[in-house]
Amino acid sequence: MLAFTHWRPWAVTLALASSGAMAQAPAPADLAGAYRHSTVDTVSELYLLEDQTFCLAFMGGSLDLLAGGRWQMAPDGQSLSLQEVRDTHQRPVLPLFQRPPEGLLDADALRPRTLVLDGRRLSYAQDVVIGFSPDQLRPVFSPAQHVFSSTYSLSLPRQARQLWVGYRLPNQPDSYQVQGYPLTNKGTPFLSYDHVAHRPLLDLQLQRDQQDLVLQGERFNKRSTPLAGSERESIREACQPFMHAGAAQQQEQPDSLPQIAPLAPPIQLPATAVGRQPWIGDTEEGEQAGSP
Repeated sequence: MLAFTHWRPWAVTLALASSGAMAQAPAPADLAGAYRHSTVDTVSELYLLEDQTFCLAFMGGSLDLLAGGRWQMAPDGQSLSLQEVRDTHQRPVLPLFQRPPEGLLDADALRPRTLVLDGRRLSYAQDVVIGFSPDQLRPVFSPAQHVFSSTYSLSLPRQARQLWVGYRLPNQPDSYQVQGYPLTNKGTPFLSYDHVAHRPLLDLQLQRDQQDLVLQGERFNKRSTPLAGSERESIREACQPFMHAGAAQQQEQPDSLPQIAPLAPPIQLPATAVGRQPWIGDTEEGEQAGSP
């Protein structure tokens, strides 16, 4: 269970916080191994390696998570900290690609001056806004929308030469971070959402309970058999690329599509600069109901 492609905030048992310095303690040799927690709807697997790196995999319906980082013991010898490490250098939260992935749309749907929205990924984001200038920003979806299509198409106005996209800043409900991109008369630009660049780093505290680990009341049972050499290599290949520059970007972007370079560094705008009418209506089928 090591190949997940998207993430939304996990259940309330996950504490998301910024990484901080930890006091180190010797790591007990018997801590390394595989741990598992499951319910009727979710499965979680935690792998602690001898070099004090970890891989955490979670799957629960549409909520998937794959994260890697470092683990350490607290001085009391009973508390275990997991701190995610990942490289997000120069990764836009809302990347704009030159075209949609191959096979996503029929050839006749790839029309110039048409913006294609990645409905599957954008549905996991919250408060995404787009516009053709910083003073024309509107939400992509209605806050009440619960049904989504895999893609949406919006015809670009003839006079539009720029596309501006933005999202509400974490812990700053009154501010949006906004990025501008150039538009041309060629190609079919494709707007997606990069959950890895957006979500906070995991910072988790677990407690030892004999051979098991407990995360806010949820028990992770340790597997009785140790990790085999091939398993350890598979775990490292799955999780540790997220910790190194460039590798995560290559893995997470849709089909390694060519991106459109932004016009300039992002800017911040107040929430009052965003209109209320969504570009996509809240229809039962999740289809486009609005137009630019």
